[in-house]
Amino acid sequence: MTVSSTLLNRIEGLVNGHKNDAREHITAALEPCADPETTITRLEHYLDGTGDLNGDWERLASSPDYARLLLTVLDQSEFLSIIIGRRPEFVPWLADLDLERTPSVEELSTRLQEDAHAIDDRVKAIRVFRQREILRIAARDIVAHAPLREVALDLANLADATADAAWRWAREELVSMHGEPRTENGPAQFVVLGMGKLGGRELNFSSDIDLIFLFSDEGETPGASGRSLSNHEFFHRLGERIFKYLNEETVEGRVFRVDMRLRPHGHMAPLAVSLHSALTYYEQTGQAWERQALIKVRPIAGDMALGEAFVAETRPFVFPKFFDDETLESIRQIKTQMEARLEKDGTTNTEVKLGHGGIRDVEFTIQILQLLNGGRITELRASHTIDAIMALGERHILTPFEADSLIRNYTFMREVEHRIQIEGSQQRHALPKDPETLERLAKRLGYESSMAFMNVYNDRAQETRRILEHYLATKGRGTLWVTDLLD
Repeated sequence: MTVSSTLLNRIEGLVNGHKNDAREHITAALEPCADPETTITRLEHYLDGTGDLNGDWERLASSPDYARLLLTVLDQSEFLSIIIGRRPEFVPWLADLDLERTPSVEELSTRLQEDAHAIDDRVKAIRVFRQREILRIAARDIVAHAPLREVALDLANLADATADAAWRWAREELVSMHGEPRTENGPAQFVVLGMGKLGGRELNFSSDIDLIFLFSDEGETPGASGRSLSNHEFFHRLGERIFKYLNEETVEGRVFRVDMRLRPHGHMAPLAVSLHSALTYYEQTGQAWERQALIKVRPIAGDMALGEAFVAETRPFVFPKFFDDETLESIRQIKTQMEARLEKDGTTNTEVKLGHGGIRDVEFTIQILQLLNGGRITELRASHTIDAIMALGERHILTPFEADSLIRNYTFMREVEHRIQIEGSQQRHALPKDPETLERLAKRLGYESSMAFMNVYNDRAQETRRILEHYLATKGRGTLWVTDLLD
């Protein structure tokens, strides 16, 4: 688009007294913005607030890439604008990074420990670290256009690194008071398990993280500066501290919203349970939906060997060789209930996550095919949705067209979801109802108009829904239970 005369006048007033190159670079960077009026206002506020702390004017004059980075961040997200307004030192740090790279968990952990030493306040340090890394990952998405898979992996690595720090800090604090927890066979071990999108390394920008806390066996601590505790109590307190480190809201926000409801025995159970207790629960009373949840389970912090033992021991529960209709019927009912709520709310066709042809339709289709066939075909047990689709295609359970379509449509829906969530850092999954807001979203996604975007969106949603309906209507192989899902 061409920058209006009104905006050119505002740029002229803003640049007055600075180098002309800055005017040219700001004008060029403003042209592709979805909301140039708001963007220039945010730029004015940012520059007023920093007092040129970062030498922004020199950078704006010397580097068109710097201008594009700064204005794209300001255009795409109020949330990101607030972060750099509060912490302008993040902008030159971001500008000097290689946005093509996905840092490892180990690299992120090292950065976090350095921040904790520098700030000397662990609760604050981990939150400031999260703000900076979310800014970096968002820039990879909206400026460098990194592939969805890399962005989601980056977010999962951030969650892994912060969960690992929370576990280490919490354990250090408790051991100093009560000593090392022990069992009859030696030191007791503890593991943090990631579930859902975290387990599959598919996080969103505003995802909850679903966690389970396990410890190896019963026993007790010897007592140190405080009294002795049973292992059960020690690890429950450890879980509480980890939860607080990550979930507590402070002036710096929170690290991640933590959801513990997927743990064995549900939300009424202790935060941490023993491996034996967990395995007994799944063997005796585990529900069908928990099979789906455990497809993506992954140890993310603590004793990885304990976590891998849990994963191995639960595979027969998750992927039995044969399913009975009663088990699959209970999964069907959950899907039916979700769709009924959307129809009641009138969001069936605008909900990116749960609506018809949305993210959950892809996940539901794939996970059911995994559950039905994973007991016999180990390659189908992949935790990442795209890996699972590819494996189902290679085994001819999905046709090549279906596999390609589901990968393409899942990627599209996840990218839309990311862009919705980047704007305000809120757990939103629905397309905007307001036409002007929808228009801005479409332009931020690279479309000429909201009409062009919605044409693509509806085509992809309908294509996904047709594939889902095909498998729901297929008789045989234990799928008789699904024929009336869409009735």
